[in-house]
Amino acid sequence: MSVNTTMLAILLVLVLAMIAAPFLIVLYLWRKDRHQREHSVLRNFPILGKVRYILEEVGPEMRQYLFLNDNEAKPLSRNDYEAAVISGKYKSRIIGFGSERDCERGGFYLQNVLYPTNRNELRIDNRETVTTHLYHVEEDNLFTRKERIIERDVGPYLLTEEDSIVIGRQTCREPFQLRGLVGQSAMSLARSARMPSRRSPSGSAGPRERG
Repeated sequence: MSVNTTMLAILLVLVLAMIAAPFLIVLYLWRKDRHQREHSVLRNFPILGKVRYILEEVGPEMRQYLFLNDNEAKPLSRNDYEAAVISGKYKSRIIGFGSERDCERGGFYLQNVLYPTNRNELRIDNRETVTTHLYHVEEDNLFTRKERIIERDVGPYLLTEEDSIVIGRQTCREPFQLRGLVGQSAMSLARSARMPSRRSPSGSAGPRERG
């Protein structure tokens, strides 16, 4: 047998294996679902039942990115989340002009201003800087994105001593002085939503796991 014939035979076997592999995998999953006793949906509807569970698992992400607009999510909308992430992760507050929010409605939120206060007019304390890590975007194309982490000393934008908020001034032995008005938890909302339910001694329940 010549070398060319051997190569053609190997190539034919590989092509047949590639064609047969999906059918064999589907057949294996069908038999496995059909004979298991844990889930009646999978037993009655092999393969299709897995699609149901997959859609159920990615449902929150589908609703977040495809069906809900940028102002519908609770407790924080996607616009609120992006404003905090861009400010904390990239140390940038430069965004497009305008807003998708209805600023005429009542409620409590951070409202855009047409003429923001200049930095030198702010009553803040930036005498001591803090060292942090920022994401520096080097390339941001349609299908590719390249960024790296850099270390930088930045101003903390703390309130001055006279403007700081004191919690527990009259009730605590050691009151807490709050000098930063806006903060973000280290735990994401998606992670806290998956935490199991825990009941405190007072009887109130904590965050419940998403079903």
